[in-house]
Amino acid sequence: MRNLNFIQEYTVKSTPNVSVELKDIYSSILQLSRSPKTARDYVKDLEQTMQALNYFPERYRKTPSGKYRRVNFKKYAIFYFIENDTVHIIDVILASSSTVFKY
Repeated sequence: MRNLNFIQEYTVKSTPNVSVELKDIYSSILQLSRSPKTARDYVKDLEQTMQALNYFPERYRKTPSGKYRRVNFKKYAIFYFIENDTVHIIDVILASSSTVFKY
């Protein structure tokens, strides 16, 4: 059995903007599905995807600007950068949005 103690664990932090985005995503899913449970589960899964960046956040490619990395969750794109032992999540937006090109 391999010793995995050498794997670095990162701290995951998000900007206040991300909290606002998650609330908006919840509202959008709630409006479409008419189900609070569906909306909660969707946002919970999205948050779990973000938290999973605590291990191997480098596994996702850098964006064309070279400043950020992107991981997709269903129809959303999560943008982040790594600084020392911290993953900074800066935005969560619809992957089909033209805003993704600013990163």
